[in-house]
Amino acid sequence: MTELPAESDGWTEMSFLLVQIQACRLMYPVIGARRHSSTNTLDDIAEKRRFVTERSQALRGKYGFQSETPGELCRIAFQHCNTALYKMNFILQLREEVVSQKQDGLQRDEGSVQRPSFKIACSVLESYRTYTKGSADSRFKWLFSAFTQWYALAYILRCLCISSNIPDADYAWGLIEDTFPE
Repeated sequence: MTELPAESDGWTEMSFLLVQIQACRLMYPVIGARRHSSTNTLDDIAEKRRFVTERSQALRGKYGFQSETPGELCRIAFQHCNTALYKMNFILQLREEVVSQKQDGLQRDEGSVQRPSFKIACSVLESYRTYTKGSADSRFKWLFSAFTQWYALAYILRCLCISSNIPDADYAWGLIEDTFPE
């Protein structure tokens, strides 16, 4: 090939891979890279949340996720992107809760288990369930089935073991059961 192919305006099977790559590029500065120069961790978390919001809106605009009638590939990529966004929000929320606990002098498992991080972890499993159990194109179900969202699953199980009186416990158990069908 002497020159790159022309970019397509419509969705192709390659578009899904491009969305995955862009989502990974979005996640790295939030999850992978830690800046040690920040003096205030909560400010750093707020900055990362703004970064995620701005970049995810740009990604959605570029790939037409806001379209009224997205095609099947676009819906699958949108769901995949949503799961990545939930993952980033979960990690940022968890970091914020840990920092707040340290500042308040609480022990690691003290306080309410019904934290925002629990709800976000449930959102991750719900998103995962949508494209493994939903009407997604069968050509792509193997991809989503191969990557269980273990971090969210482990966190939900940990919270359920710590406290038995979580308001969303039945919902969370339903998500867990759907993750491991018989």
